[in-house]
Amino acid sequence: MNWMTRKRKQDKESDPLGLCAWCHCEIGEEAERVVRGAKLRPEARQIVQGQPGAVVSLKLESNGGKFFAIVPTADSPAVAKGYDLLFQTCSAACADALDAQLKEELKLGAPPEEAAASS
Repeated sequence: MNWMTRKRKQDKESDPLGLCAWCHCEIGEEAERVVRGAKLRPEARQIVQGQPGAVVSLKLESNGGKFFAIVPTADSPAVAKGYDLLFQTCSAACADALDAQLKEELKLGAPPEEAAASS
């Protein structure tokens, strides 16, 4: 299913920390979350410098969509594993769809600030 058909219109007051990175639905406080890490290409790391703990919005070059990523803090286990970004999703299906789209963006050769992540 196309990400545009799954994406829900997000309320302006929604906290990005509570949204699925892929479909943008709200994830309940008690709901299970699927988190995946990603490494940025060296030339793209400046987009997250100085933003530990922040949520950043990244744009997809191929279709203009956007998704949210969390910049881990220095003491995070994600950083110890070499990840520059974390993607929180509401399901394994959304995590897989996001992963596939990121890989497609890399194949298209999108600019690093727009398709910077690789899983």
